[in-house]
Amino acid sequence: MKRRSLQKLVLVLLSLNVAMVVLLLATVMRSGEIMPAAWAQLPQVQPPLASRDVIVAPGQLAINQWGCYVLDTRANTLCIYQYSPGERLLRLQASRAITQDLLLTSFNTMPQPAEVAELVDKEKRLLGAKPTTAPAPSGDQR
Repeated sequence: MKRRSLQKLVLVLLSLNVAMVVLLLATVMRSGEIMPAAWAQLPQVQPPLASRDVIVAPGQLAINQWGCYVLDTRANTLCIYQYSPGERLLRLQASRAITQDLLLTSFNTMPQPAEVAELVDKEKRLLGAKPTTAPAPSGDQR
C-alpha cells in the first residue's frame, strides 16, 4: 500500500511539473522572449548621422597612409587626420570651414547641372512619345 501511495505522489508531482512546463512554454510563445529586458537595460538607439555634432569616418589618404575625416556639423568644419603607426601619432593634415563650399551649386563638375536637366527633359520627351523600358545605348546623347 505504501508503494501505491508513493507511485500516486510521484505521478501527481510529475503531472504538476508537466503543467508548469506547458505554462512556461505558452508564456514564452506569447511574449516571444524567455526573459524580457530590464527597464534599466533598454536598447541603445543611435541617433541618425545628420543629427550628430561630429561625424568621424576612417579613410585611406594615400597608398599605405590611413587616417580619418572629422566633420563638425554645427561649425561646418572638415578636418583630416593622418595616423603615423611608427610614431603612434595622429596628426592634423588639413582643416577647412565648409560653410561657403556648401553654398555652391556647381564647382568643378561635368556635366553642369543645367546640362543634366536638359538631358532629363529630353529623355522624358522621348519616353513619353514612345513607351520603352530603357533607351538603347548609344554614343553621346547630347
